[in-house]
Amino acid sequence: MNNLFIVAHPDDEILGACGTIMKLKAAGDRIAIAVFSKKSKTRFDCFDDKILNIHKELGIDKTYLFDYEMMKFGQYDRYKMTWAIEQVLQEEDPDRVFIHDSNDVHNDHRVLSTISIEATKLPQRHANYAHPIKSIYTMEIPSSTDWGTGFLPNAFFEISEKALKTKEEILKQYDDVIRKAPHPRNFESFKSLARYRGGQAGVLYAEAFRKIFELETEGE
Repeated sequence: MNNLFIVAHPDDEILGACGTIMKLKAAGDRIAIAVFSKKSKTRFDCFDDKILNIHKELGIDKTYLFDYEMMKFGQYDRYKMTWAIEQVLQEEDPDRVFIHDSNDVHNDHRVLSTISIEATKLPQRHANYAHPIKSIYTMEIPSSTDWGTGFLPNAFFEISEKALKTKEEILKQYDDVIRKAPHPRNFESFKSLARYRGGQAGVLYAEAFRKIFELETEGE
């Protein structure tokens, strides 16, 4: 299956779905990631080569990098941002799309979530897409989704302890992402959250998502 992750910042796909990405790649799926803010005035470690190298380490098939400035997503032309996502959708033709949750406390995440929903409507309406999107999930981002309101997961992907360690090692490549406890972005918190979500799903470790769309087609 083809999977597309649409994220605001370079570490979001790692924080929210590193284990799931590894699981999908191991199953032979295609993974593409669209990062909308590859740089920030407050972070100087997010440059193209680093992002691309990290994605190569994870086996990502295609990376799309955009130049929208962090914390200013609400100030940009909404049509142009939607159009940018539409172009990625047409190129990738995904079965699954993973986006930010609309209840996230981070404004960039909320804006991009809404715009992503607007863009993903199009494959269901236009004949120029090879096939419609089958499912859309929103992600749980530690220190961001948990400080918002209303994230109620209803879909879980089992992950391994190795995936949790990989998440930590990758995040160490970015400055100041991993913090000391009790901040939620530390290894013990990652592991505790994965155990908690695993307990909800009946497995040892899991990453949680909110499935907001699913299409069942004839013959499936």
